[in-house]
Amino acid sequence: MPKRKRRIIISYKLTVPDLQIQPSLLQVMDPIIETPKKDLSIEERFRLFDQANPQVYQVLEQMALDLAARGHERIGVKMLWETLRYRYAMQTNGEEDYRLDNNYTSRFARKLAQNPMLAERIEMRQLKAE
Repeated sequence: MPKRKRRIIISYKLTVPDLQIQPSLLQVMDPIIETPKKDLSIEERFRLFDQANPQVYQVLEQMALDLAARGHERIGVKMLWETLRYRYAMQTNGEEDYRLDNNYTSRFARKLAQNPMLAERIEMRQLKAE
């Protein structure tokens, strides 16, 4: 079955005025750099991915800080992760792969929780790998 081509929305206008100052969800982001996966633990794969793709953490942290600034007491990293997937999907035409492995969300949650402004807002459970 041939791949479907996605249509990219060029621009849109938010209806909430104060959000107009926020960066666009469609702003171009650096591409994801694939990292080795064979014979490595999840923690090792995460570290390689994080080193190769620092923009991922930067965007996640900014989204979390934006929510914190708006008064959100709880911030779900999985929600941020899926939003990031959406942002990458919107800037590709379906022929390029931008992989954001679900196994990394728990690691990014721990990294985000190291930020004092986010520590109390992100709930973590024990890792299965521990």
